[in-house]
Amino acid sequence: MSEKISIKAFHGISGFSSLLPVWQQLLEHVPAYEFIHHPAWHHALQQWILKDQVSYVLVENDGRALAIVPLVIRKHPSLTPGHYDIHSPQHDHIALSDWILSADADMRVLTPLMPDIVSSLGVESWGKFVMEGVPDTSPVVQLHDGLHKPADGESQGFLCTQACTQYSAWFSCDEGDQPVAAKMRRNLRRLKSQAGEVGPVEMETVSDPVGLSAAFDKFLDVEACGWKGEGGSAIEQDEVLSGFYRDMLSGRFPGIRAKINLLWIGDQVAAVQYILETPSCTSILKIGYREDFGKFSPGSLLLRELLDTSLANPQTKKVSLVTSPLWAERWHPNKQAVYTCTIYNNTTRGKALRGLDGLKAIARSTYREFTER
Repeated sequence: MSEKISIKAFHGISGFSSLLPVWQQLLEHVPAYEFIHHPAWHHALQQWILKDQVSYVLVENDGRALAIVPLVIRKHPSLTPGHYDIHSPQHDHIALSDWILSADADMRVLTPLMPDIVSSLGVESWGKFVMEGVPDTSPVVQLHDGLHKPADGESQGFLCTQACTQYSAWFSCDEGDQPVAAKMRRNLRRLKSQAGEVGPVEMETVSDPVGLSAAFDKFLDVEACGWKGEGGSAIEQDEVLSGFYRDMLSGRFPGIRAKINLLWIGDQVAAVQYILETPSCTSILKIGYREDFGKFSPGSLLLRELLDTSLANPQTKKVSLVTSPLWAERWHPNKQAVYTCTIYNNTTRGKALRGLDGLKAIARSTYREFTER
């Protein structure tokens, strides 16, 4: 390892606080960063919804930050004590994940440092290193090709797999783009006209800390309408989740802004969006609508309003849906592949885990084929 390279792990909330000034400086050199790269997101994750302590590995070159790698160490319950697996932070409300990388961070330099990154965590014996939700635009996907693959009988190197597990839908908002097709625009004009017979149709965007608290209450109320509220999966029905999403409204971190968009039809809120906005990207984390207004497609009306607003803002280059929901198909958005990258240690345990995961993948594929007949 180069003498100029230093690697240090910071653990938990106290470690996060110590690392925060460096993280904020690094963010200034992360091109087109999104909410998943921002410390506000990771602070809320650690404070509210992650049961495991997160460690943040800082890689520096000659005192200049190149990368921050958020990781979780987990004991494997079915294996010998003292053996661990390493994961990116995982939760049902984490769809995307990434390393925080400086623009001049070279994966050809970082990839050989993987053993040192793991060692910095203080883990002596590990089986696999799993990164879920990695967008195909992330340099992290280069790990799969860059890591040394061991030959038969060779003790050095790693065993790697990489699979596309989902997609992330997004709209380009560069100058001259038209993310909404002509047919869709005509349909939405018709629906807006019909909704206008009930009352004025207007989008309200709330981003100031004082107004956000009341707007978030309206968001929770609408998001809980219909099947989510009836099924017990609404955010307002979960104290931890509501605390998590409310935490990011605080505005305590620069470089990211929370917004609540409300679509009013007359004197009622018909649809809502929960948004995290970085300088060039607007990410829609959560949506909801009142089923009473379903015939007007209020969620689509609100998305159209947001896209029009984003097109008018020269700074905004991208509107992300984060995931790729089925309803978005009729909008024909751009899609990027999202990967799960797994690195298996070249040990007896690592090889066994790779074989076990392979068998599980075959079983899942067979089950899908059987159920889809």
